[in-house]
Amino acid sequence: MKKPFFHILFRSTPTPSANLPFGARSMGHYLVRPGFRDRVLVKQFVQVFWGITGTGALVINGVERKLKPRQIAVYFPGMRHEVYALNTEWE
Repeated sequence: MKKPFFHILFRSTPTPSANLPFGARSMGHYLVRPGFRDRVLVKQFVQVFWGITGTGALVINGVERKLKPRQIAVYFPGMRHEVYALNTEWE
């Protein structure tokens, strides 16, 4: 098993210098052990997950949805973000 981690690769400035319709707040990379659970929060930004290896779960509108390799899932602003690993290492 690889060493688990959560890594923020980029976090933008709160005051962008260009007037754009949207931009990236941050990018991250998760590699987590079975049973990992992220803090459950309502967030005010779009969060996109892209499955690489293993299987994780996201609860979307009260329904657990599995995220497998080569799949994506999206949370929109104002949604409750609940994300966790299942029985395998998840990236």
